[in-house]
Amino acid sequence: MQGYWNAPERTKDAIDRAGWMHAGDLGTMDSDGYIVITGRSSDMVIRGGENIYPREIEEFLYSHPTVADVHVFGVPDT
Repeated sequence: MQGYWNAPERTKDAIDRAGWMHAGDLGTMDSDGYIVITGRSSDMVIRGGENIYPREIEEFLYSHPTVADVHVFGVPDT
């Protein structure tokens, strides 16, 4: 990727000097070398000093047989 269309600041933040793109995707790699995208670092919620990723909570809730759909998001503490 050369950059974001008409967004030089986003490009500067995403692509380092060596040309590596840091998209903010989070994932795990299994023992066979397959990568599973589990979320985005920008989706992280910090609560009580702990990092919480909404996707992890959603995946847990999806495992319940009566849950058809779910969306987890953070709400600012005011």
